[in-house]
Amino acid sequence: MKEVAAGILLLLGGLVALYGLVKYLVVIYRHGILWLLFCLIVLPVGHIAFLILHPRDSLNPVLFLACGIGIQAVGCWLWPEIMEM
Repeated sequence: MKEVAAGILLLLGGLVALYGLVKYLVVIYRHGILWLLFCLIVLPVGHIAFLILHPRDSLNPVLFLACGIGIQAVGCWLWPEIMEM
């Protein structure tokens, strides 16, 4: 039973994180194709720079992404066999 709940949380967290990432990339694209290319080529620097320069637009998708990762972490905590693989 615990594995089923963990699997549901892992799937749900993955979907929420994917939604947040796609929404974040759409927000970046709306600010310009150069921003999108910069964020895709120079991953950590580009995303952090966009988050600092455009906090109002990018905060909601980043929070969705963080919540999805948090839900997946809870799922991994409930199903410790995944961590041993």
